[in-house]
This record gives sequence, structure tokens and C-alpha cells, in this order.
Amino acid sequence: MSSDINKYFNRFLFQPKSQVLSQLFGAYKTAFKGLGQIYLQSRLYEEGDDARYIDSRVTARNIEIHTKVFTEERLQDVVIVFDVSPSVFVSFDNNSKNKLLENIVLLLSNIVLSNGDKLGYIAFSDKVESYSVPQNNPSITYQIDKVVNEKVRNTQTNISSALEFLYKSFKKNTLVFIISDFLAENYYDLLKLVCTKFDTIVVNLEQTSILCDKAIFLVKDSETGRITYIDTNKIANNIPQKKISSYAKELSVDYIETSSIDDFIRKLFLIMKRRVFHLKNT
Repeated sequence: MSSDINKYFNRFLFQPKSQVLSQLFGAYKTAFKGLGQIYLQSRLYEEGDDARYIDSRVTARNIEIHTKVFTEERLQDVVIVFDVSPSVFVSFDNNSKNKLLENIVLLLSNIVLSNGDKLGYIAFSDKVESYSVPQNNPSITYQIDKVVNEKVRNTQTNISSALEFLYKSFKKNTLVFIISDFLAENYYDLLKLVCTKFDTIVVNLEQTSILCDKAIFLVKDSETGRITYIDTNKIANNIPQKKISSYAKELSVDYIETSSIDDFIRKLFLIMKRRVFHLKNT
């Protein structure tokens, strides 16, 4: 990694400790393959080398048999689509701002760039707030960090606007991470289109956990400013966040539901291990 990326990596990540964190970078490279192979060099043929890769031109010039050596062509396009609407930053702990979104987005940025891939992003609230096409440039980490830490917009969540923009603006074979609390409605059809076109991983930020069975809260909606009462007994099984889990299952896409960076790291690593296992057995 470059010194610039290391600066961000050291800054945000290692309050949580994880045994699998150091393995994520290598696992990513195996689990998410590049687009093909490119010629690297020719060398002397050795017993066991594939005869199909004998370099006839170099062999003819040098009499001794030479074989071609290839390296994986990375430059996988990766786009992180993340929610910056106010509800994402709501927390019931003592922190003024929940850092879960920032930690996840910057962790993914480091993994992608350190493996030689191209990173783009879409930040959305009720509209697309900011975006970048995929690029292999550490400066995009600064852009993403700035967007995440801007003053929270006084807006609602509209996942459909981001999904429509993603579908129309980025090419097939892109790896997409969609990160939100999914407190929205009427986005299933566009999500289905996105998951059909792109290799998609859905990340549901379950940031708030009310540890009681029956209670009534007086709350202020961070997006609309409206004050209302919430009966937890009535809404426990009828919240928009519940839908994304069933959507992901129906669409057969990888799904992570998480409330901490440690938990996210573990679950992402399990997804990568599962993908590597599938690749080895196909």
C-alpha cells in the first residue's frame, strides 16, 4: 500500500482487533478475480510446464525451449454505493456520530486499492450526492473520507435513485457493495436489475438495537424532523430493514447484516472463503 493509504488505514481501523483482518487482503484477491491474464515474460521450459504455453518465437531464437509466463490482470472495477442520509448516523450510545459507515467504506477502499483494482463510489441520500468513476488512485480515498464526514444532510433515504444511477452509469463485470440501513421503500425492482447486471454484495447497517420487548419511545425522525411515538411491540416485525434480508435471499446475492466493524470483517471474510471454495470446486 502507498504511504497515503497507510495513513488512512492506521487512522481508522485498529480500534477493533480481529484475527482475520490481515487475511482479508489476500482472500479478496483470490475471491474476486480480475478480467484475465496478461503476458509477463518468457523463461526456460521446466519439467511439468504446460506445453500449450511454449513460446515458439523465443525458442527459435535461442534453440532452448522457452515458455510464456503470465500474471493475473487485475483492474477489477469496484463501486461502493453508500448511504449518507441522517438515519445512518443515528446511535443510542455515547458517541455523537457512529463511525461504522466510515470504517466499513474505508476498509473496503484499502482492500480494493492495495490489490491493484479500480475503485469508484456513489454517495446517496434522497439523491446521488457525489460519485466517482472507478480509478486506481489513492486520492479517491480522500474523496470518500470527505464525503462520509461532511455535515449530515437534512434529507430522507431514496435507495432507488442511487440504484438507477448505478445501473445506467457503470459497466457490467463491476463488483458492487451497497451499504445502507435500508430504511426506505419501493426499491426492489431496481435492486433486482442491479443484481442481475453486477456482482453485488449487500451490507445492512443495523446500528441501533433497543434491548427491550415492550416499550414506547418518543422519538424525533432524523430525516424529516417529525416527533412521534414508537411502540416497539407493534413494529418489531414490520420495519423496512427486515425486507432487505428477504430481498437478498430471493436474489441470491451475498448479504451482510452488521452493527460493528469487527462483525463486518468476520462476515466479509466468510463470504470470501465461500467464494474461494466455490472457485476451487468449479
